[in-house]
Amino acid sequence: MKNIFKANPSQWVQHTLNGMTLEEKVGQLLFSRAHIPDIEQSIKDGIVGGFYALNHVPAERIAELKALAKVPLLVAQDLEAGYTANSLQWSTALALGAIDDPQLAYDWANMQAIEARQIGVQAVFGPVLDIAMNPDGALCGIRALSGDAQQAASLGVAVVKGFQAAGMLPFAKHFPGFGRGPQDAHIELSVIDTDRETFYNEDVLPYRKAIAEAGLMGVMTGHIRVDCIDPEMPLPMSKKLMDVLKEIGFNGLAVTDSLAMKGILYHYPAEVLYPGAILSGHDMIIADYQTPDRIGFGYLLQAVKAGRISESMLNRKVTRLLQMKEFLNNVNVADADRELHRKTFTTICERAMTAYCHDGAEFEPIDRSKKSLFVVVSEDAADVEGELPSGRSQTQELVRALKAAFPNSTVRVIPLCQEAVLIEKVLCDGMAHEEVHVIAHATGRAYSGMSIYHLTFQALVRGLAPKIHTFVIWGNPFAAKDLPPLKQVLFTYDYGPWIDAAMKILTGESKPKGRLPVKIPSL
Repeated sequence: MKNIFKANPSQWVQHTLNGMTLEEKVGQLLFSRAHIPDIEQSIKDGIVGGFYALNHVPAERIAELKALAKVPLLVAQDLEAGYTANSLQWSTALALGAIDDPQLAYDWANMQAIEARQIGVQAVFGPVLDIAMNPDGALCGIRALSGDAQQAASLGVAVVKGFQAAGMLPFAKHFPGFGRGPQDAHIELSVIDTDRETFYNEDVLPYRKAIAEAGLMGVMTGHIRVDCIDPEMPLPMSKKLMDVLKEIGFNGLAVTDSLAMKGILYHYPAEVLYPGAILSGHDMIIADYQTPDRIGFGYLLQAVKAGRISESMLNRKVTRLLQMKEFLNNVNVADADRELHRKTFTTICERAMTAYCHDGAEFEPIDRSKKSLFVVVSEDAADVEGELPSGRSQTQELVRALKAAFPNSTVRVIPLCQEAVLIEKVLCDGMAHEEVHVIAHATGRAYSGMSIYHLTFQALVRGLAPKIHTFVIWGNPFAAKDLPPLKQVLFTYDYGPWIDAAMKILTGESKPKGRLPVKIPSL
């Protein structure tokens, strides 16, 4: 990173900076979004410095938008939902925790970065360095690497190295971490309530190690209040919390989480948040998609003209942003070995499969000769006003695989929330079969406020429990806390080629090798 932020900027950086108007400099501080109606005009007017491309945005659209800019744009994706446009399926971050292999974690990140760089993306809003400590947490789940601070830190270092080796700027998130609190910051402010020693030794540890051992180039802050550091101001407004980043050696670029999230907007209006985030120490803002770019930009410009944000501060930030863009745009982008990537992602899914069996028994494959009922519980994850969808249905593929592997069985697909008539029907079906096997999607998504199985489904499982042979958690393993005692549970962690990996376990072709990377009280 020392080679990026040189004391004496390159000729290109200096020339570009000198040729920019005040308005163009201010625009560099703003991250817009590829899908909003006025994005083209925002880029042409020079009032944004980059944009967030939802993971399905194709290379052609990214190139089209980048071509409109006078000053190069920074293009970012999440790369946490298991896919990017035109690329392969890969597993979630929590699967890496189930394997605990730093080399595979490095490869996972490096291969994603290569795929993304090839479609014009230079930055990733990740990895998620939150520690999945709270079973009631709404924002971690399969996005985190582990529920253990040391493991999250170790794997986080490997992932950051993998991203950066491919020429990708990682904005590790969500500093200092959503993992301890139960709140969904899309709805309410997240609060970390712990002492300073624990905060530094656990919550901050993954960031400290990523900075020291991987030279972490970027951080995204969460909308979080940490009472032991600043009981009054949450991020992105808290200078005290931004000073913690400096204290642990961070000298990269800092960006806010989306200012569209209501957990922060209910405390500070946009006209306060925009300049406040820059004054606290951030270099860029992810704009509120419900606030037109022109208005958000105006909040920043007004703060500069009023002297609240000094021109010297503005110039320093823009210089560093230009230096990073220069570095990223000069990276030699590697070719994607798609067959190698496919094999690696498959290996991760297979090695991550984790079984919990009652009384420590070995996982028992499903007897194909028996007349069994498979209850598949699935619901498509919703796209919330432009926010990243947290899931996408693989139900049809799963049903096809079950019918092919277990021809004597019946497969019934039901939604996550069931009505009384459907519950009775499933219970009747269960009585008519020798065994019942449940594969239930456990997804936590933006603005849901929870990552649990619904109460109606919990009751259904209790009713079916005497006949349940195998329960497969498709997604967030914390959903196991809502289950009654069962013979055996298989954790899949969602996304990637998990269906093939799970089918091998269910049919006895292979054995589960993963270890549960989070603590679940009921287990």
